[in-house]
Amino acid sequence: MARCGRKVKVVIKEPLLSFDYLNSHDKDDCPMNEKIRLLEAQLPELIGKEKINALNELCFFYATRSTDKALQYGSDALLLAQEENDPVGEAEALSKNGIIYFYLGDFDQSLRYFLDSLKRYESLEHKLGIAKTLLSIGNVYSRLSNNELALEYYQQSLVISEALNDPVGIASCYQNIGLIHDNQEEYNLALEYYTKALQLSEKLNDTEKVAKLLNNIGLVYEHLSDDQKALEYYQKSLEICESVADKAGLAYSLGTIGTIYKRAGQSGKAIEYLERGLKLAQELKAKELSLNFYAELTELYAQQEDYKTALMYQQQYLEARDAVYNATQSRQIAEMQAKYDAEKKKREAEIYRLKNVELQKEVDQRKEAEKKLRQINEELTQLHREKDEFLGMASHDLKNPLTSILGFVQLINMLGEKSLDSRTKGFLNSIEECANQMFRIVTNLVDLNRIESGKIHFPLRTFDLRFALVQVINRYQSQTDDKQITMNFELPHHKCLILANEDAVDQILDNLISNAIKYSPPESSIYVRLTDTGEHIHCEIKDEGQGLTPEDKKKIFTKFARLSAKPTGGENSTGLGLSIVKRLVDLMHGNVWVESDGKNKGSAFIVEFPKPSQAH
Repeated sequence: MARCGRKVKVVIKEPLLSFDYLNSHDKDDCPMNEKIRLLEAQLPELIGKEKINALNELCFFYATRSTDKALQYGSDALLLAQEENDPVGEAEALSKNGIIYFYLGDFDQSLRYFLDSLKRYESLEHKLGIAKTLLSIGNVYSRLSNNELALEYYQQSLVISEALNDPVGIASCYQNIGLIHDNQEEYNLALEYYTKALQLSEKLNDTEKVAKLLNNIGLVYEHLSDDQKALEYYQKSLEICESVADKAGLAYSLGTIGTIYKRAGQSGKAIEYLERGLKLAQELKAKELSLNFYAELTELYAQQEDYKTALMYQQQYLEARDAVYNATQSRQIAEMQAKYDAEKKKREAEIYRLKNVELQKEVDQRKEAEKKLRQINEELTQLHREKDEFLGMASHDLKNPLTSILGFVQLINMLGEKSLDSRTKGFLNSIEECANQMFRIVTNLVDLNRIESGKIHFPLRTFDLRFALVQVINRYQSQTDDKQITMNFELPHHKCLILANEDAVDQILDNLISNAIKYSPPESSIYVRLTDTGEHIHCEIKDEGQGLTPEDKKKIFTKFARLSAKPTGGENSTGLGLSIVKRLVDLMHGNVWVESDGKNKGSAFIVEFPKPSQAH
C-alpha cells in the first residue's frame, strides 16, 4: 500500500522554554484556570503595580491559548508600566511580549523584545530576571538553528542560576543545553545534561518535566541504536503520565513505544500501543498527533495484508490531514491579522500620547513629532501592504501546481480508463477531490484579496436575472440528485432586469445555491423565488437545514466564520464564500441579509439587486 505521505515521528522533543521555568517559580495550589478567571474579574479594580503584574500574568497564560487576548494584555501591561514608571514591570512586560511573538513564530520581533527586557533587568541588576531572559534568548536562537549562540546564552544563564542556587533555573538550563548537544548529534553530552536535569527535576517533584526528559533520553538511545534502553525510558515516562492522568503525555509515550515495537517487527504490540495512543489523541481532539498514529497504523496493517483496516486508517489520515491544513491556514491568517491589529493599536496609542505631549512644546519639537507620525503612518501602510501581498503571493503560488495536479489526474483517468483497477481509481478520485478543495480555498483567497485591496473592477450591464439563476441551478443538478433534494422555483413570467455584473452575480448565486445544498439534509426541499418589488429585484434562497443561532447571524458574512451548522454530506467549507458574497453585492450597490427562526428551522438568504432605473 502506498504510504500516506511524509510523517512526523511521534516523540516528545521540545526545549524547556524559560516561560515554563517562570511558571515553575510561581506554582501554587490554585488551579490555573480558576486563578485566571479570578484575575480577570478583579482586573478593573486593580491599579498601579498590582494591575501591571496581573496583566503580565494574563498575557503569559493566553500566549498559547488566545493570540488576540495575549497581545491585548501584553500591550496594556507595557504601556501601563511605562506610565507608572515601573522598571521591573516594564522588563517583565517586554519579556511576556517576546513570548507571544515566539509562539507566533516571529522570532525577529521576539528577539527584539527579549533583548530590550535584558537591558532593563541588567540596569536594575535583577539577577533572576537576567537569568530567565538569557534562557529565553537562547530559545530563540535554538529555534533559528543557531546552536552556537543558543549554547552561549544557555551557559550564561546557567552561571547566574548556579550563583543564585536556583534548582529550577539550573534544571531548565541543563535540559536546553542537552537539547543543543542532541541537535548536534553529540549524544553522550546530551545524555549527560539530560540526566543532570532529570535528577534535579525528580528532587523538585516536577513530574511533567521528568516525563519529558525521560522521553528525550529515550530518543537519544534511539539515535544510538539502543532500542532496548530507549524502551526502558519510554516505559518509565508512560508510568509517570499514567500516575498523574496526563493524557497528552500518555499519548506521546504510547506513540514512541509503538514505533519501537514496529521497528522491532513486533506488529501485534506496536498496534496495541499505537491504537491506545490514537484513542487518547482522539479524546483530546489532537488532530496533528492523530495524523502520526493513522500513518503508522496504515503501514502496519498493510504489512499484515489487512488492507481493509489499512484503507480505513488511510482514509482517516486523509480526512484529518485536510482538517489540520484548513485549521492551520485559518490560524496563520488570524494570527497575522492579530499581529497587525496589535501593532496598529500600539502605534495609535503612541500617536495619541505624542499629540498630547507635544501640544505644549516648541515648534521644532512639534515638527519632530510630526515626522514621527509620518513614519508611523508609513509603517502601518507597509504592514497592511505586506499582509495583502502575503495573501496574494501565497494564493497564486499554490494555484499553478494545483492546476497541474488536476490536469495529470484527469489525464491518468482518461488514459487508464480500462486498465486501472477500482482501488487505484478510488485513490485518484481522492487526490482530485483534495486538489479541487484546495483550489476552491485558493480561489476564494485570491478573490477576497482582490476585492479588499480595491483591485477588482467590473462593468455593469442590464440582463435578466432569471436566466442567470437557472444556469446556476442546472449546474448543481447532480448534487441535488445525490442528496435527493427537491428544488422548488417561483419565477415571474416577465423579465427580471437588473443592472449588475454577470460574472459577479454568477459567483453570488453559486455560493448561495451550493451552501443551501451543502447544509440541507437529504430528502429535503430548497425554495428559490424571484420577486419584483418595483424598485428592486429580490432573489430568495430558502432551505430546510440546520438554521442559524442569533450569534451565527451576527458573524455570518465575516471572513473565516465558523458557524454552529455543519455540512450534512461530508462537504467542506472554507468560511470565505459568504464574505465574498457580501462584498460583491456591496460593490454593485445591492443588499444581502439572512433570516432564520433558530436552530433546525432552516434559513433564507435574500439578495436585493438594483433595477436599471434605480442603479446609482
